[in-house]
Amino acid sequence: LLPFTFPKMKLTLPVLSILILLTTTDCSDVKILSMPLPDDKGSAPCVRQCYGSTGHGVTVWQNNPSNIYTRTSYKDCGFTKGSKPIISYEVTGEGYHSYTVGGYSSYSDETFLVFVYWQYGSPPAVHGYSLVEKARQHKWRVDWVATGYTC
Repeated sequence: LLPFTFPKMKLTLPVLSILILLTTTDCSDVKILSMPLPDDKGSAPCVRQCYGSTGHGVTVWQNNPSNIYTRTSYKDCGFTKGSKPIISYEVTGEGYHSYTVGGYSSYSDETFLVFVYWQYGSPPAVHGYSLVEKARQHKWRVDWVATGYTC
């Protein structure tokens, strides 16, 4: 390619071609077959997948009588107000998270709680420490993906 320069832009034609290619290429393919709420009807160009994490070693875990939980938010994902995105998550960390089971609950358009229950063997309390301490010690976190509509 010729080293042509656009006046006042200082971009050569090869650089401009690469920028155009990068901004117009879309290789994502997300298809929503059904949503939890009957009124959540968007169109294919409006589908978004948004990823997040509560953070390695910084997740704030709270005690409940039979479990622990953490709160996270997807408000910056830009989903349509009043819609409920589909959320998938995993609890991960540096150990013992595979001894747990859990679930999540959406409490508003922007936040959800992830609950974690001890499933196998003696619960940590039998050994003199709480499940929150176990989660902090092994830096448990929640990695999640929310899929919903933006229009």
